[in-house]
Amino acid sequence: MVDAQGAYATVLVSTPMAALRLAAGAPADLARKRPCLVFTTGESGGSIDVIRRDIQHAFGGRCVDIYARRQTGVVGSSCSQRAGGIHLNESRFELDVWQLETDTPCADGELGQLVINGQPTGDLVRLSHGECVCGSSRTWAIDGVLGRRDELVSVRGHRLLPSDFERVILRHPGVADFRLRLYTSGQENEVAVLIEADAAMASESDRARVEAEISEELKRSLGLRLQCEIVPPPPTRSGARAARVPITGS
Repeated sequence: MVDAQGAYATVLVSTPMAALRLAAGAPADLARKRPCLVFTTGESGGSIDVIRRDIQHAFGGRCVDIYARRQTGVVGSSCSQRAGGIHLNESRFELDVWQLETDTPCADGELGQLVINGQPTGDLVRLSHGECVCGSSRTWAIDGVLGRRDELVSVRGHRLLPSDFERVILRHPGVADFRLRLYTSGQENEVAVLIEADAAMASESDRARVEAEISEELKRSLGLRLQCEIVPPPPTRSGARAARVPITGS
């Protein structure tokens, strides 16, 4: 964030997790020295409350989530007046959301694939429509772009994305990071949650409490009781969060 002359950047364009990795290696007083406006794109994290707050705390400026595609350019961005989603530009693009198995339009709030100018994007959203106090757009993607269609997995009848886990797990103060492992039990998919605990969670009782609390929070939010386990970070990572939390096979 500092060049050879000691000048601080005032604008950063990055993926959310790359911004957090950069902040992890920056001076602790970076935000006080020179607030930096951060534009996040390429991942869903910029519209996840806990990730957005971490970025804003680290850099001292606003975090703006941008949704852009190579074929279309910028399609939407977060709102200056409300959090938890992005406005999509319906004045420039024809926007639809199709159900995952068909080209039937989704109702407001229903998960589906975003279609821009008649072309499926592979990006998953829940849209709502209505006036916003900012006046910029009536089309709102709830929680932003939630992920890609090929990231979606079915676990005991529940369709899940990595961002569903991020919203629940990363807000827990005892979590430094986490990974997801997909495996099969009989004919069913299952997901194990591998938690990297904060360094302050040193005792066995603390770690057991974190496992139990996250398991309960996932049950309330996702409707599933999942295996949660405290694990050490992988040797290839130095401590900053992973670039994305994929659901990987065993």
